[in-house]
Amino acid sequence: MKKLTPRFQAWLNNRSRNEFRRGKRGQISRPVFIYGPGGILAGNAPRRQESLPAIFCLEENRDEVVAFLDSLRSRFALNSKIRSFPRRPGRVRKIGKYFDFSAIKNITPAAALVLAAEYDRAHLRQLASVMVRASHAGKNIDPDAYRLSLIDIDRWSPQVVRTLGQLGFFQLLDFEEFVPEVPERDEYILEFVSGNNVDSEATAELTTKLRELLTKLQIPNEEIAVHLQGRIIDAIQNVRDHAYPHNISWRYPPIGRWWLTASVDAIENRLDLIVYDQGITIPGSIPISPKRALITSAFRKIFNLEEDFTNSKYDGKAIKAAIETGQSGTDKEYRGRGLIFMRDLVNFCDRGELRILSRFGAYLYRSDGVDEEWFHETSIGGTLIEWRLYLDGGQREGVS
Repeated sequence: MKKLTPRFQAWLNNRSRNEFRRGKRGQISRPVFIYGPGGILAGNAPRRQESLPAIFCLEENRDEVVAFLDSLRSRFALNSKIRSFPRRPGRVRKIGKYFDFSAIKNITPAAALVLAAEYDRAHLRQLASVMVRASHAGKNIDPDAYRLSLIDIDRWSPQVVRTLGQLGFFQLLDFEEFVPEVPERDEYILEFVSGNNVDSEATAELTTKLRELLTKLQIPNEEIAVHLQGRIIDAIQNVRDHAYPHNISWRYPPIGRWWLTASVDAIENRLDLIVYDQGITIPGSIPISPKRALITSAFRKIFNLEEDFTNSKYDGKAIKAAIETGQSGTDKEYRGRGLIFMRDLVNFCDRGELRILSRFGAYLYRSDGVDEEWFHETSIGGTLIEWRLYLDGGQREGVS
């Protein structure tokens, strides 16, 4: 046996020490599968990855979920390598830390929609950046090589795969064909719809999908479908009119879109309608709103306090005051009656509630007339409007 030279022995010792240190820090790699638009690639990743909250719900576990979403936005904003790679068959890819979705045991449609919106923003901004660089360099670049990727989907909870699959999350990333199918249960989720405007095409698509969803509850009532459509379109129009003003400094630049989904629970006979935007938020829009004086007056009357719309601890109260004002900020009659119009959808049913999360604030209105507001220590990064409607009793008398 050949004797080791002192230099080679020192190299072996140094490598052993480095492997030990990496192991203590959780950096020893393990095999993973990288899912992207071109297929599934083999890869190696650190054993220590960034886990997501087990309960991905904005009601039960808001603070953890919002903290993760902010971490995700930061990572995307830094243009980190949470993306797919040029397709090179047979080559094992080495990746850094990644978000481990297998840690999620349950995810709700509302939280899933916000997650999808963040991936949609990251994908569109990254694609635009790639195309600009390609144009300046005078080269042709395959956009699929720079789409976002996910890791080890085969290890995810079936409930998470089913919810994100129905929502359209994998279609958004363009690799739904590689995701394992999970049998449906008693919850059906509308594939999300997104856009910059409320045009006839978007309205027609939304109406068709809502009617299909209502058949899951065996409620083919045309009046209900039309009523739902009208309220949702009004909410989307409010986003369009107020969420993305010009000359605003953004922490995370938006893409000026809204996202919408709905779900039905056949056991509870419940319909959830959810709209999300990444805009300036309701409290954030009040200082520049033409209706600021009206909202200020409502704020003082309801709470007997001097308003301070720059203070996040008043965000919940600011949302309530904006709703109680009951007027559109555009001074145009065809815009409806602003935020208060959204409460009518709850009153349309025997049982239901409206929940609004905007910036640091939260607001809840129930069909029994009870409403409340509060604030959180963290911002949701936009505005989430969620209606929860129980349709077993049908429409209330005298509500139009």
